[in-house]
Amino acid sequence: MSEAESLCKELENFSFVVALVFWQDILFQVNYVSKQLQNESTDLSVAVECLKRLSAWMQKYRGTCFTTALIAAREIALQLEIDHFFQETRIRRKKMFQYEVDDDVVTDPQVISYQLFQCYT
Repeated sequence: MSEAESLCKELENFSFVVALVFWQDILFQVNYVSKQLQNESTDLSVAVECLKRLSAWMQKYRGTCFTTALIAAREIALQLEIDHFFQETRIRRKKMFQYEVDDDVVTDPQVISYQLFQCYT
């Protein structure tokens, strides 16, 4: 029972909803192109054009993906009555040597999520 409750709690996390929106956007576009490429009547010029459009969409989405995903995720979170803000987590740092200097640690969960999205795009 506690495992199911733990899983439910993770699914109600706003960062999970943002990730779902992000991946749904990308996979929808990729799936459409995949279906076009699998069509028996698709010739090479149509396939190249589909891939060019997908590439152009990805380039455009790269600049707006985080804000677009945030807006859509907030709407979903409001409908599901989930908190629509990122939860702060404690950052654990382990010093290996005494002469190491503390780095500037980013603690804003929205900034951290944005940086993660930039890694995927």
